[in-house]
Amino acid sequence: MLSRHAAACGISIGLLTGIAIAMFLDLEVADAAYRIAVLAVGGAWMGILLAYLNDLLPSPQNQNSEHWK
Repeated sequence: MLSRHAAACGISIGLLTGIAIAMFLDLEVADAAYRIAVLAVGGAWMGILLAYLNDLLPSPQNQNSEHWK
């Protein structure tokens, strides 16, 4: 997965989570916008980090087959 796709997924999950929390807690608009922005940025950051981690870890096809016996 490309890092920009992972960031977009993280942003959307952060936005949806922030909106759900703001609606559940009945927050003011300024407080809700701040929480939504923080969750969206945090979600994008986590998505990028997970995409980089996925690129760093070797896939099972690239590893030595005798190691798994």
